[in-house]
Amino acid sequence: MLSFADRLLPAQIVSIFNLYAPVWINMKKHLQHPIFKKLNELADATGTEIYVIGGYVRDILLNRPSKDIDIVVIGNGIKFAE
Repeated sequence: MLSFADRLLPAQIVSIFNLYAPVWINMKKHLQHPIFKKLNELADATGTEIYVIGGYVRDILLNRPSKDIDIVVIGNGIKFAE
């Protein structure tokens, strides 16, 4: 089972991320909130691809706190939410 951190970014994006990030950022430390475990379990149970996007990722890159988490669901987001 892939952890949410492992499924967070496709390999191509990780390469670009590593190229432009000023320092290596340990993504796992940013994914400790219990919601990520729940999302990971739900994604595995439904066979759904999900990714963290938006301001949460931006704030990690800028090394600042974030109060919201945006995800994108590959497929039917409504069904995933239900």
